[in-house]
Amino acid sequence: MTMALTQLTIGDARFRAGRWQGRADLATLVPLSGAQTLDRESLSTARNILRNQGFQAVVTSAVAPPERAAFLLDDFSEREHLHLLRYDLPPRFADSRPDRTKRSDNSNRANRPDNSNRANRPDNSDRANRPDNSDRANRPDNSGSSGSPDNSGSSDRSGSSDRSGSSGSQLLKSWQRIRPWHRPRPRIRRGTSRDWDDVLTLDRQSFDEFWHFDRDGLQDSIEATAASRLRIIRRFDVAEPPDTNERTDDKSNEDNNNQIVGYALAGHSGGSGYLQRLAVHPAYRQQGIATLLVNDALRWIRRRGARIAWVNTQKTNDPALRLYKNLGFTLQDHPLTVLYRTLT
Repeated sequence: MTMALTQLTIGDARFRAGRWQGRADLATLVPLSGAQTLDRESLSTARNILRNQGFQAVVTSAVAPPERAAFLLDDFSEREHLHLLRYDLPPRFADSRPDRTKRSDNSNRANRPDNSNRANRPDNSDRANRPDNSDRANRPDNSGSSGSPDNSGSSDRSGSSDRSGSSGSQLLKSWQRIRPWHRPRPRIRRGTSRDWDDVLTLDRQSFDEFWHFDRDGLQDSIEATAASRLRIIRRFDVAEPPDTNERTDDKSNEDNNNQIVGYALAGHSGGSGYLQRLAVHPAYRQQGIATLLVNDALRWIRRRGARIAWVNTQKTNDPALRLYKNLGFTLQDHPLTVLYRTLT
């Protein structure tokens, strides 16, 4: 059974430490204090503690350049490089809606002469006496479904019976491919601990093995900030994937309709928010799911009162980098680094 990360305090240095993604041989070390506390003595003590717990190697969390320099002095080597991106959030109550309390022309609508007595207007006094509206039912071209076939209302729009059913569904899908903005908007649902197994399944389908979450890794990410928010999108909330073979295989298992195809984990602490994890099933990408989840997370972070949102992504993940830039994130000059060292 794996255990969530525990806190280590060594002099002025503070860490969280434990298994990396559930692996018994690889530990993770997350510095919580500043780079000035990460001297060789504190790092050596931390390594000895992890070695005595049976670990053979250790990786750090993604650290900034000052922490990176401290770990390099302790003979750590660079394992992964990550882009760091920033999003500046507008003030919570800043919007363009007019202040109605300052509009003098609305202060007393009853005193306007043209609104003083609408009932006395002669053109509105008796609408029933207008000859062109006296009996709409007698108009032959508005006779409803009992009239001629080309003016029968629903029959003209739905077409003959041989175009209904599956043909109509195929026509709708064809129209949505041509006009993708007509697709129904996927529904974002609240994720709970009961969804964790499905979330982890999607996580393994979306990331390299080194980055796979296990249950404790997910829990630690949720608890890493003062407040967090897990949101999911299920398969039946979105359009079918373009891969026909996968669609056929999935339909053979009715449980797959409940499959999670997208999730986002956001956190908030102090004046900053964090997009801690974002994943979309490979077969459901390019449908706007990632954009929807990111924007939802940013709205939540803003409501919490944060003014800045942060996200990081692998330097090799060009699609994610394009997504964040297109949504308004700005790439920072200083990257993040994950470092590695053996303990034997």
